[in-house]
Amino acid sequence: MNEPQLPGPVGPAFTAAYLPYLERTLARLDLPMSERVMGAIADGKKWLANELEAIDSASPRDLRRGPLEIFQEAMRFPTAALVAEGVAPALRDIVAESALPGDVYALAPASSQDLGESVLEVHVAWGVARARALSGSLPESQPRSDLAVVPRSAVAEPDPLVRESLKVALEAAGYATTLWRNPAEAETSAGTRVIHVAVISGSHPVADALLEVCTREDIPAIVVCEIADDIAQARYLSLGAVRVVGREAFIGGAATMLPRHT
Repeated sequence: MNEPQLPGPVGPAFTAAYLPYLERTLARLDLPMSERVMGAIADGKKWLANELEAIDSASPRDLRRGPLEIFQEAMRFPTAALVAEGVAPALRDIVAESALPGDVYALAPASSQDLGESVLEVHVAWGVARARALSGSLPESQPRSDLAVVPRSAVAEPDPLVRESLKVALEAAGYATTLWRNPAEAETSAGTRVIHVAVISGSHPVADALLEVCTREDIPAIVVCEIADDIAQARYLSLGAVRVVGREAFIGGAATMLPRHT
């Protein structure tokens, strides 16, 4: 079997965004842009470029983290410089502390959208390409008869670019997809066709209500988050989700997380 490859690099866009993002963030947080901090940012950019180059040259199935996670880790360079300058840590809530405990100045972006629309587009396109590349290396599903019902999934994700990447991952795993935009639409959908699994974005403004629909209709629900930390796990599992996963992990491994239907 040939190794699946991604069609284009993601590293240059993230690397180019590093300095402008930190300049904006340091200014917004009123943190010093000293010579020491600038030197640390330069070191961080070099490290980031090398790490992202490794992602771009690797096989999709070998990747254990995505470009956003690496970008977040690159915040350790200016963070160390600010610590050396004696700057007091930021006040962060428990969710932020749990997700990124080392990000004591709250420098790390929560999503690639924080880096600009162009980076978000590259990131989501990379996720779509990765899902398509992986579809050729996923385990073969059980043979279906001509009368077998293709399993159907519902996708609830407000961002069209992210939604596309989730749909590609689901379709690569053998699932047809339908869109849920609100609880009423979910109720109607569940009442007119069999939904084998719902994939709901943790950032969806009505995620909780959609999970209530899944509970009532006995539909397994997977919640996909930017960061699936302990707080997110506890919250969404308590609301009825059967699984809470990171977005990039889901895009890369949807076939291993979804119910099997033959």
